[in-house]
Amino acid sequence: MMFVWALTMGCKPVVTAEPALQNMVQYRPLEDSKYQSILESVLPNATMDSTLQKASQILISATRDPMKPLSVDSMVKAEKTAGYPSQAHFIKVMNSGGFPTSYLAHLRNMGLIDIGVSTRKFADGRVLWIIGWGKHILEMDPIPLSLPLDGVLPLRIGEFDADRAILYVASPDQPVERIELLPEAHRWLQNFHVPGEYRLEVLLQDTEGAQQLNEIALLFSVFVDTPLPTVHTTSIHSAVPNPIQAEKELFTAVNALRRERHLHPLKPFELFVPLAREHSALMASTGTVQHRIMGVTDGVPERAANMAHPRANHYQNVAAARTADEALALAIDSPGHFQVFLCESCTHMSIGAALEPTYHPNPRLYVTWEVLEFSRGEPQRIEKLNRDY
Repeated sequence: MMFVWALTMGCKPVVTAEPALQNMVQYRPLEDSKYQSILESVLPNATMDSTLQKASQILISATRDPMKPLSVDSMVKAEKTAGYPSQAHFIKVMNSGGFPTSYLAHLRNMGLIDIGVSTRKFADGRVLWIIGWGKHILEMDPIPLSLPLDGVLPLRIGEFDADRAILYVASPDQPVERIELLPEAHRWLQNFHVPGEYRLEVLLQDTEGAQQLNEIALLFSVFVDTPLPTVHTTSIHSAVPNPIQAEKELFTAVNALRRERHLHPLKPFELFVPLAREHSALMASTGTVQHRIMGVTDGVPERAANMAHPRANHYQNVAAARTADEALALAIDSPGHFQVFLCESCTHMSIGAALEPTYHPNPRLYVTWEVLEFSRGEPQRIEKLNRDY
């Protein structure tokens, strides 16, 4: 297990070498940008960020076929290489050269956001735009992007508007560590004894009635005695995925992740598979990736409780991507979601996949994972009673 040591700000600090500015994970406002005046009118809530700018430049330089979608792998690697400390999203637009204002309209209601813009002009006059954006939810002190073996990582976050903040740390070979954070207090993270990538996530949690609301505030990587990832070509295979085959491949892949961390494999639970498929189909038809879809469904756990007894404990992940591999990559990119796959007390899993209803040649695959714990016994279908009155 990886142990995390906490020292208060009044304790003697650990002495660490001061890294070069470009080798940091931090927000970096970009003061001099030719797009700043346009953004001020289109997105007054946006700030140009040089780390997102670097990520978008990495992606645009790696794009071989501008007509194909960006791969999840390339987007994640670009964000990690740039050192952007929040969950990054990327938009790809090909047009005649005008700033793609209409593609950014939906960001007006996102609160404070960071933006990075890169362009590439082709010989035929077309212009490729790659725009990176991320919600700016929580402030943090700059930290090193790379660490030596047995190094020390200082982490301090600012004030937050939530009940609590939880840090998840996914190491290269151990279960995900969960640590509660206090605002403005330093955490000195140690025991970086294994080379590789350590993925960190700060999740803000609010309790609203009986429902817990989670929001990813920070999401970044630290590389211990290992080079930063290289972003290769962003072109992806365009074959339409088979949802049933995807379910089988994803089941095998999740159990492989568990075996790597010395956890028992999960068994299939067929009773809830139709519910997981139904939820994926509802997400695909509405174009949303949510555990509950307002006005459409209360989610798989509620549907399962109405069809089977006793009630199971559900740990759910949902994702949408072009392929099954990319959907899984999106889920494990977040340590909090990765922890769901590594549930030690869980014994079964149900997976449902569905394609979005579209004429696009590369429809997205929507996936629902239900990782299950049967603390009250295995659920059995509730049969209807036939009674004569």
